[in-house]
Amino acid sequence: MPKAAVLKSTEETHIRNILLVEDDIALRKQIRLCLEKDFNVFEAKSTIEAIEIQKENDIDIVILDLGLPPFENTPEEGIRLLDYMLSNSATKVIILTGQKTEEAAVESIKKAALIILSNL
Repeated sequence: MPKAAVLKSTEETHIRNILLVEDDIALRKQIRLCLEKDFNVFEAKSTIEAIEIQKENDIDIVILDLGLPPFENTPEEGIRLLDYMLSNSATKVIILTGQKTEEAAVESIKKAALIILSNL
């Protein structure tokens, strides 16, 4: 049985800083706990916070929830932030979404998101 890939911060990968953009406090806390041993984890619960953190820090990877305020039940705000992150830096993006439709996942992949983690 194949083993799951493990994301590790090493000199080889140069991955140090992760921005976690998730409005669900409990989920954000769980993800942070999994990552903070190996990475500097920055947290944002909104688009505005995420942009401010990205401008002030050298972010290597963004873990992005598509369902962000004020439109938590649609991917619109997350897709808008994805566009911003991809156009303003060399940051890689991992999409995390609970959206029920495949359109958001397909659009994210077309925009060069690394991975889609979804409950589809």
